Amino acid sequence: DGGDPAAFAAAAAAYSVLRTRSGRGETLADLRQPPAAGGSGGGSLVPVREDRGIRRSAGQLAWRLRRGRPWRLALRLAGTVAVSAIAVLAVGWQPAAYGLITGACTWLVLTGRQDLAGPPAGS
Repeated sequence: DGGDPAAFAAAAAAYSVLRTRSGRGETLADLRQPPAAGGSGGGSLVPVREDRGIRRSAGQLAWRLRRGRPWRLALRLAGTVAVSAIAVLAVGWQPAAYGLITGACTWLVLTGRQDLAGPPAGS
């Protein structure tokens, strides 16, 4: 409505990049690069979160397993293995078996999260 078409086009292009997680990640990575490295930014505009590392993640998972409901999670895992084995025994290594195994693993991931405790305080 009488606005600047160039500004609207720039805003629309920015929205199309920033509306996806990968586009936001690439944009933030560009902003974090110093100008000498070819980045458009002059340092971090957003605080950079340091990598936590595999050891800390494994420790948190162990903590969550101990504090959660490990027996219930073990039953879910056993059910997933049983459904997968039955699928392979029933139809062999056909695409249907792969689909059933994928469905069972998806069910385990989506429902197993309930059996893990929340993150430790201070994380």
